[in-house]
Amino acid sequence: MQCKPITNMNKALKGVMALVNSVNSAGDVSTVQDSATRRASVNSTFDREAFLKILVTQLANQDPLEPLDQSEFISQMAQFASVEQIANIKEELEGLSQFFRFSASSLVGEKITYADVETGEEKEGTVASVIFDSDEVSLKLQEGVEVPIERLLSIG
Repeated sequence: MQCKPITNMNKALKGVMALVNSVNSAGDVSTVQDSATRRASVNSTFDREAFLKILVTQLANQDPLEPLDQSEFISQMAQFASVEQIANIKEELEGLSQFFRFSASSLVGEKITYADVETGEEKEGTVASVIFDSDEVSLKLQEGVEVPIERLLSIG
């Protein structure tokens, strides 16, 4: 009985890469959370162990008269390692982004110095609220001015 080799590994890896890319392009928090949930389910079903099992099965079931190219295995392993690292980096960036948002929230009630958006001159104000808009964070001052967090010069 002759078994066919598994040839869809590259397709599976491309699918995982497409998922990671969709997570990377996610803009708002809910989309990031939904994408992270999708990625987590993919990670739980297609992890390193699953990849190695597929690789071993592919090796065990190859045609002895036409063995598969070893460089292809190395390439597949490198691709999977890259996908895994990208997913890990994305997870770390999501955590950092969440930390940054919580840190910005701690500025409410604080007196700040900022560079005016139009003139660039230093001004002071007291933070009344924090606005999270997509990828941008702004501080709404008690004086009614909205200041992008990048313009913040000092706190206190």
